[in-house]
Amino acid sequence: MLITVLVGIIALLVGLAGGFFGARAYMKKYFQDNPPVNEEMLRTMMMQMGQKPSC
Repeated sequence: MLITVLVGIIALLVGLAGGFFGARAYMKKYFQDNPPVNEEMLRTMMMQMGQKPSC
């Protein structure tokens, strides 16, 4: 009984740590491939659509 609980707790901790670091690595790669839109990109997109940025 005690062994089962300990194995379950250890498996939970390993899963949480693995999920955290896996998601962290995925998000780092995602943001390297697809950077967030910055002000210059917004200005360029607006000008391409025929709108004049106000600032």
